[in-house]
Amino acid sequence: MEFQKHRYFVAGCMLWSTASVAFPSVFPCDSARSVTAEERKKWGQQGNWAGFGVGTGIFMHQTDGGDWDPWRLLANDVAYEAPTSWQWVTSNAASNWRLEANPIEYRQRILGNLVGITTGVGVDWWRVGIDNAYRWNPDTSGIDVQAVGGGEVLRNRINMGWVRIPILASVRTAREADKGLHIEAGAVGGYRVFGVLARETKTGGTVVRETSHDLAINTFQLNARLLVGIRKVSVFVEAPLLPLFTESPDRYAAAGTLGLHVAMH
Repeated sequence: MEFQKHRYFVAGCMLWSTASVAFPSVFPCDSARSVTAEERKKWGQQGNWAGFGVGTGIFMHQTDGGDWDPWRLLANDVAYEAPTSWQWVTSNAASNWRLEANPIEYRQRILGNLVGITTGVGVDWWRVGIDNAYRWNPDTSGIDVQAVGGGEVLRNRINMGWVRIPILASVRTAREADKGLHIEAGAVGGYRVFGVLARETKTGGTVVRETSHDLAINTFQLNARLLVGIRKVSVFVEAPLLPLFTESPDRYAAAGTLGLHVAMH
């Protein structure tokens, strides 16, 4: 009987050793190599801003027509949709999407590797489709939507892009950025680098293209950002603090985001 116990013990040790080699993140091995102070410092400087994200625009506006006020985000007079007069197609992910690419990141450690402040640089690209039965007037900076008919609509959309810098409080449960749970919260500011209205129609073999760079899209972007995830994958949400357009009649609406982010460690 004693021999059987020893045999089971040895077999268990061998099985654990094999699993430790095959799956080191799941079955840590006590004989793993020691980690240098330089490596620990590098892990601490890695946050969850660097990487790539994809999401959909979450639009909202104040039904009383007043200027966008983020402090009234949960008020009864805020509708969580784009203004119907804009004729945007927001329910289709193919025509309402947002991509972010964040190549530069730095995380300042505050409490070991577990708590820090993350910053960096990234770019943000939005695309929103317009109902093909409508045309945004490209000859004005304000929002002037016109009903149209006839012809095949090839393109009818708005593209917007910002360069962005975040300041995020960063907390995680593991020393290494690609392990454990993490949460980052704070603000992201951006400067718009393009904003283009594009409409293209085809009638009787003739293609007509209309573009405008004169829309009064806000030059600046300021969003509150919350990101929660495990290992390299996160869900994030951004709530807008500034209106999307700056012309006086159009400052009552804003755009946020709900998306998925994959970190680049």
